[in-house]
Order: sequence, then structure tokens, then C-alpha cells
Amino acid sequence: MQKIKSITLRNFKFFYGTETEYAHNKIELNENNLLLFGENGSGKSSIYWALYTFLQSCLKSKDDKIKKYFLKEGAQSLRNRYANDTDTSAIAVEFVSTDGTITQKEISETSVNTKSGKLVEKTLKASDFLNYKYLSKLYDFRNSEPIDLFPLFVKDLLMFIDLEEEFTKHNGELSATTNAADWWEFISGTISNLPKKKNTIIVSSDEYKRYKNVTIPRFVELLKTYLLKITESANKYLTTEFREPFTLNFNTEGITADFNKSKSQRAKDGKLHEPKIKLTAKLVDPKLAENKQLIHNPHTFLNEAKLTAIALAIRFAMLDERGTFSDAGSILVLDDLLLSLDMSHRNIVLDIILKKESEHQILILTHDKFFFQMARSKIKHSKQNNWEYIEMYSHKTNDIPLPLIYKSESYLGKAVRYLEQNEYEIAGNFLRKEAESFLKEILPSKYKLNEDGKLKALGNLLSAAVTFSESNQLNKMLFEKLNSHREFVLNPSSHDSYDIPKFYSELDTCIDTLTKLRKIEITKEVLKKGAKLKLQTKDNHGVVYDYEIILGDSIDYIKEPNEEAILTKVNFNFRIYKGGTEFLLKNKTLRDWNHENKTLKQFYEYCFKGSDKTGDPNHLNSIKFSENNEPISTQIN
Repeated sequence: MQKIKSITLRNFKFFYGTETEYAHNKIELNENNLLLFGENGSGKSSIYWALYTFLQSCLKSKDDKIKKYFLKEGAQSLRNRYANDTDTSAIAVEFVSTDGTITQKEISETSVNTKSGKLVEKTLKASDFLNYKYLSKLYDFRNSEPIDLFPLFVKDLLMFIDLEEEFTKHNGELSATTNAADWWEFISGTISNLPKKKNTIIVSSDEYKRYKNVTIPRFVELLKTYLLKITESANKYLTTEFREPFTLNFNTEGITADFNKSKSQRAKDGKLHEPKIKLTAKLVDPKLAENKQLIHNPHTFLNEAKLTAIALAIRFAMLDERGTFSDAGSILVLDDLLLSLDMSHRNIVLDIILKKESEHQILILTHDKFFFQMARSKIKHSKQNNWEYIEMYSHKTNDIPLPLIYKSESYLGKAVRYLEQNEYEIAGNFLRKEAESFLKEILPSKYKLNEDGKLKALGNLLSAAVTFSESNQLNKMLFEKLNSHREFVLNPSSHDSYDIPKFYSELDTCIDTLTKLRKIEITKEVLKKGAKLKLQTKDNHGVVYDYEIILGDSIDYIKEPNEEAILTKVNFNFRIYKGGTEFLLKNKTLRDWNHENKTLKQFYEYCFKGSDKTGDPNHLNSIKFSENNEPISTQIN
């Protein structure tokens, strides 16, 4: 699969000038995925529309339909308003194949080479563009009217659908196509070209009969087949990934289209009657009668997050249906897609997107700094190293607004950079932010939150981290070393007066400490609070002991470099059954572990010690989920 190496914007939308004048006009992806933060008005969405315009250009029948976006005049021009009339306006994209071959494609006011060869066309077929405007269209219906998706399909989706059957449009003037947008463009634009006599369509002509009785019905049948094909996949996303208690239905049996319907025995209306794709939903609940499961108008029954889940499930199913090409690219571009979602849904969507990393080059654009940091953290924990992190801001040069683009660094990276520039106070402030960020990440809630649920001050977090590391048998010395920087480096009030050589040394040591701590792998909540687990042992007399466990807290996975991974300590309750009957120990030692912090490993080793040792000594394989009898190792892995 080919990957995008760079995207160059010359005097396009917010991007003024060329890459020779301003380095930021050439965005280097280096064949990686992209997570980009852009403040409002910085030109972030210009990148989205540049890629969209670039790929769509291969579908335009005439070059003029592409060049109009770069002309100095015209209602549809996307040329930068500050560009001189003689300046070039263009979008150029470099592709890299697996053997290292670089291919550049470009569209401008003077040239278009995206239609030569199949590279751009195939990349478009395998790609998708999603933004918040698409999601909002699912809510934009009156309560009294059903959701009809066909106008949305015409505007945003047909161009991504392959109907898998060719036809030649415009009487052979253009080559055969399987693209659904081409089919519909031909259907909706053909009426004026049908044979007429005295401005009346000749209904006996072969062109008319083929148009009305073959082309339109065949388009409808192929569209229905396609919708049925993606329904199963979309519902799998809804029920499995989003864990929603409902499925969707496109009501394909009711989809029809026609032209020139009879108004009376002699008169016809001369109109094209478009298909309607009515969307309904169905609650997955066997306790409800069939008529109560059906949701005729989902937008009147479901909240915004659930409607968003439907919209995304449809698009993800469509993306999966398209597949990819070994000799072309495949990009998934998301622009402020998750603004309307709560945190749990954001996490779900991010998980789905990151799973597609092996099939698509992903570009995530957002103006939400908190989401940017959250996504960055999730990507890091997914162990995907092929990402570029970019931040965009707006600034002015000679009173001309320009995007300011630089590679995004972590707080730790910024601290290193400012230390190199002898900006000690700034470096210290970023180290404070990095320390707080790390501690918020690694500490469970009971360590980092006060009784009122608010985050503890940094000093208290540092103390809690030492206790946490000791309790969970982590490298306590590193946490103590970080705590030792509390008084000087991590205390902003101490930055006002300092001995420069000493302060430099302290900063350098603190950077080293945090660098080592950041090598710890952390995966939050690998086992959820309330999870029901079980294990079984057998004593030397063959008596079976069954243990039922309910977690009182979630468990995190933590692995230090070159050390065995640990599951954090947790409060839990358990019951013991001896030979099928609940067993109360006279010796309370084991039962006293209820409501105390212990690791599952400690608990299992205690139980295993008194067994006949025939079971698996590894607690990850022996402790299982009560629901499906799978070992917890499957979840941890």
C-alpha cells in the first residue's frame, strides 16, 4: 500500500505563499499517521479540504471543473485572498510506494495530473473523510418526518460506493464506470438530453425506454444490494463496539425511483422521483413486544451520542466494504469528528479508528487541546510508533495571516528544548506539568483524588506515588527521586531566585528521572470495577474448591522496562465453595483479605499453595471470567 509522504499547499485557502517562502506550506507526514491540533482560525480545516479536493479531482470530467478552485476570480475559488494575481495556487501530494518510489500528483489553475494512471482514483475509492458536519446531518430532521438518508448519500457518500456493475454514460462519450455518484449524476442529468419532439419527450424512443425501464431500476437494485451488504457490518459496530442496545435498518424493501409518472391517462409529470432511504432502528430487547422494539424516527427517541454512533457505524461499515489496493493509498481523514461525544464514546471511536491503522493512513485533526492530549496518550499506549504530532497556530507576517506549524512535543520534550536554550524557569514549569501529567496517568483514583473527588495538589500526588510504588513493588527509588525535586524544580515559587549552575543540574536530573519513569508501560482498567472472576483449585484429597471474586476497583496493567508486568492491587470480595457448598474458614486469615489491597497474583498464590499443585501456577491463566470462562490473560493481552 502506498503512503502519503507530504502535502504541499500553495496559496490555497489559509495557506499563503509557497513552500520555498514558508516551510510550513509543506506538511511532512513521512508515510506516518497524523494527529494535529489546530486552534480555531489556524488553517486546520484547509488541510482537510485540500485532501478532499485533491482526491475528488480524479472524478471531474473536465479539468476546468478542478482549475476553478485556484483561479484569482470566481465564486468557487479557494485561492488565498492575499495571493498576487501572478502567484501559483496549487495542491501537491507525494506518494511513496513500498519499494521507495515517490510519485507526485498536483492540481492547480494551470495543470491537473491526478487523472493520469489509477493512483489517485484508487486512493479515493479506498479512503474516507469524516467531519462534525456529516454527523450533524443525522439530527437535522423534524420530529414529524422520517430520516431520509438519500440526500446525504448524494452529497457525501455515493462517490465512495462501488456498485460493481459497469455502464457507459452519456451515450458512449465517457468511459464505463461503476461509481454510484457517476450513475446518479447521469440519471439526474439525462432528462434534458432525452429525445424530444416539440419539447415533448418521445416515450417510444429507445433512449427513453432504456433510461426509465433499465438504468433507473438497475441503479435502485444495486443500491439496495449495497445497503443490505453494509447493514450487518454497521449493526456489528453498534452492538459490539459501541455496545448500543439497538440495531439500524435502511428499509430497503421500500426504496423505489421513477421518472415521468402518469398524472392521468394521457398526462405525465416529467419529473424524476428520487429514491428515499428511510432509516429506522430496533431495540434489542426480547422483553419488549415486536411493535415496541421498532423505532420509526430514531432522531425523536435517541440522544445525540447514539445518533452519532449510528452515523459512524454506517461510515465504518462503508469503509470496510471498500477495501484497499496494494498499488494505491488509503487515507482516513477526521476533522473535529468527536466534538459532540462524551468521553466514553470518544474512547470507543478512537479505539475503532486505531484498529484501522494497519489498513489506512489516519489523519486526525482537532481544535480541542484536551482531546489532542487524550488521543496522543491513547496512541502511545497502543504502541503505535508511526505517528506525527503537529500543532498549528495563527500568526501574521507583514499583516498577512499565516499558519504557524511545528511538531508537537510532550511537556518533557519542551522542557528539554527550553533547557537547551537556557530558559530555565520555562523548563522548570514544563517539568512540573510533565510530572503532574505522569502521576495523573499512573495513579489509580484512590491515590490521586481527594475525598471530594478533586485532584490532589502536586505535592500530595508525589507522596502518594511513593506509597503506590512501594505497595505495588515498582521501582520505589525512581518515585522517591521525583519526589525529591518537589522543593526546588517542581515548585514554581522557587524559580524566582536560584543559583544557575545548581538549577541547571537539578533540571537535568529531573529530566532524567521523568524520562526513565515515562518508559513504564501503563494500560488503564484492563479489568473493570465490578468484574466477576472465578478460580478453582483441588486439594491433595481431590476435593474441589471454587472461588467467586468481585472486583471493588478497576485494575491497571503496569510494566517497567526489563521487569515482569504487574496488575495493580485492588479491593475485592470473594466466596469459597468446598465441593459445591459455601465454605467458611475457621482460620479467618484468607477471608480477612476482603476489602484490603491485594494483587490477584498474591491471592492466587495463597490459594495455589494449599492445593495439589496440578493447576497452572500462572494466575493470569487460572483466574477466569465468570461470564465466559476465558482466562483473564486474554483480556490482559
